[in-house]
This record gives sequence, C-alpha cells and structure tokens, in this order.
Amino acid sequence: MRYRLSFLLALVVCAMMPAGHDSITAAAEWCTRAAPEELAAFGLPYHPLLGRYRVPSEKTLRSLLGRLDPAELSAAGFAYLTSLLSDERAHPALLMPDGGPEHEQRRAHQAAAQTDPVRQRRRAIAVDGKCLRAARRPDGSRVFVPGR
Repeated sequence: MRYRLSFLLALVVCAMMPAGHDSITAAAEWCTRAAPEELAAFGLPYHPLLGRYRVPSEKTLRSLLGRLDPAELSAAGFAYLTSLLSDERAHPALLMPDGGPEHEQRRAHQAAAQTDPVRQRRRAIAVDGKCLRAARRPDGSRVFVPGR
C-alpha cells in the first residue's frame, strides 16, 4: 500500500503531539487507535470491504522517517513557519477562532483568572502494598508497605 508523503508526515506529527508519545512505536499505536474521522482528515485510503481506513504500519513509518533527510525536513518546516510569521506581520489584528483579536482574548483570560478563587490542591500518595526491595528490619524480616 502506498501513502502520500505529506499525509504520512502530518500523521506522524499529530501522533507525536500527545504527552508521552516520543517514539515511532507510540505514533503507530496512536494511528491504530485514531477515530475514523481523524484518519479521513489525513487522506488515508478507505477499504470498502473491511469498512475502515487503512493505517500505515510501524514499519512503514519507520522506513519513511529513515529515508528522509532531517536537514531538508527542518528547512521545509521553518520555511512554512516563516511564511506564517510574515503573514502575521502583514495582518497585525489576527483573529482567534471565535473571531476576537488575540490581545483581547488574553486580557479576558487574565481578568477571569484573577476573579476565580484559588483552589488548594491536595497531596496524595498511592501505595499498593508491595515489599520494599533490599529493605530489612534489624531482625532480618522484610519490610512491606501496607496497601490502601
């Protein structure tokens, strides 16, 4: 199965965005768990007999990323971001998704944060009743942490 390079790169970037997804294996697992609507947005091929989108395997992602030149990929990404930056400078009153200017949203957020009461956080410690490794009492018995 062949996939478009741009779709696979977008898929890998989105799969690596969640916290803790820092490997190709995690990205491939994210792809298999993704909703059909998300996979359709990446332009992945739909298999009519199976009734689902075809997801690239970990081997496909690993092969793709192994063949790409990191310097060229970085240069292309920075060129795209630079073009967005130049567009922002041309239009200083950039609007947020809800239609308001960005600085107004920041001001509203700061005002709301100041009026909300500060909630105290509770400190919690999870204990699961395990034996402490290499911990011994003076009489030689092992030390167990009680479960809660």
